Amino acid sequence: MVSSKIKIDTDSNIDYEVISNFGKILNFLWIGTASIVPYRLSNFLLIKSKKGETIKNYSTKYQALEEMYMFNNQLLKLGKASLLDYIWLNQKNPKALRNRLKLFKKLLKIEIENANRDTVKILSLGSGSARGVIEVIKEYRDESRKTLFAVLVDKDPYAIEYSRNLASTEKIEESIKYYLNKIDESIDITKKEDPQIIEMVGILDYLKDKKVINILNNIFDVLKSGSRLITCNINCNFEEKFIRKTVKWKMIHRKPEDFFELLQKTKFRDNIRIIG
Repeated sequence: MVSSKIKIDTDSNIDYEVISNFGKILNFLWIGTASIVPYRLSNFLLIKSKKGETIKNYSTKYQALEEMYMFNNQLLKLGKASLLDYIWLNQKNPKALRNRLKLFKKLLKIEIENANRDTVKILSLGSGSARGVIEVIKEYRDESRKTLFAVLVDKDPYAIEYSRNLASTEKIEESIKYYLNKIDESIDITKKEDPQIIEMVGILDYLKDKKVINILNNIFDVLKSGSRLITCNINCNFEEKFIRKTVKWKMIHRKPEDFFELLQKTKFRDNIRIIG
């Protein structure tokens, strides 16, 4: 059964963000209104939030994700713009994004431990800021646990430079290697680097089914026995129309069951686990 392959992570040790009852009402009114009013009005409301404007201007890019990742859930100062920042970044999608980062880091650490070796190499395809990977490597280094190395691959030179600076700030630059390349042209890199773990988080949301199957099959063909792939897809949700219409952030939303069925068409079909 499909349901036996899909589970919700309820780890009480992870501070997952939840939306309050008041937040649910505000979410319904804010997003519902913005989804039905003319674009000019919904866009006017959005750009009154400075962070919302940045997210729209850099939709699909690492800059937008970083705005949501780094939001500390507090009003930094009084004022309409800050209030709108707070409202916008407390909607379900930004919360889900931050929760995804927390879940990814947990799963990455599980796979690092399961690798059963002292030195582990992680390949990040479509790495963006690589915040999750970099933070996990720093955590392991600070605790003098396993030795971790990461290979970051992204087609955006600005994303590569951002992750390079982030790694430098965390003082782990010697543990990171970079490639400026597209994912579907990175199979040779995968072969060469021979990673124990591949992560490709936040990429399949932009790819049609046929391309998803092709890329995953190519990755499967070069993975060695025991190596793992961590990937994901955005779920269908109430804010989908607002994100597409007003923020101009177009993604392919897939229900967990539909994502599972898609993965069944790949060579990974016999070893799939979906966690939400």
